[in-house]
Amino acid sequence: MGIATAPPSRGRGSPAWTSKVSGRMLPACSAARWIGTDAVEDDLYGDLYFGDSRPRAAKSFDRRGLVLYCSSFSKTLAPGWRVGWVVPARYRERVSLLKFAQTVATASLQQLAFAEFLAAGHYERHLRSLRKSVAATMRSLGDAVAAHFPAGTRATRPDGGGVVWLELPGGISALELHDRALAAGILDPPAAQRLLDVLAGAPR
Repeated sequence: MGIATAPPSRGRGSPAWTSKVSGRMLPACSAARWIGTDAVEDDLYGDLYFGDSRPRAAKSFDRRGLVLYCSSFSKTLAPGWRVGWVVPARYRERVSLLKFAQTVATASLQQLAFAEFLAAGHYERHLRSLRKSVAATMRSLGDAVAAHFPAGTRATRPDGGGVVWLELPGGISALELHDRALAAGILDPPAAQRLLDVLAGAPR
């Protein structure tokens, strides 16, 4: 049994996320301690915040090694390189074994390139520019939804990341919308299947 937590910023991955650390992240650590299990924190969008400071991760409250913290450069720097990291807490040996069993090793050249980029301070400068660009894109996307989607559509207004969740008015089938988007070339087949899997388990 375990607990999964998401990036501490409202709207990044799901309508339920919130940037109020005291209302979301700290209870996750407390719950983990209470029921004697662990939490896996996926902080994939943590660096793409739009406010003045980065929201604190649940891991920062962890004093007993119960939170396995994961993140990646895939959303911020080099998607195709697939380089990420994990702070495995008390499961270091197990995580290392699973990593080796699944991928053997991560290419050294990419890791060295990232290390040099970080050491030179380029990543923070890159993020400052990227955050402004992504924030502007998300504002434009929200405005487009308001202007072109049916009346009654509800949309999240995230304070970080690049995901907007929509709730369509009654009478509109999300599955039918999925099929029409696929036919129009808006979705590629792999993305369409992932979306279909989500919709199949969704209440609407």
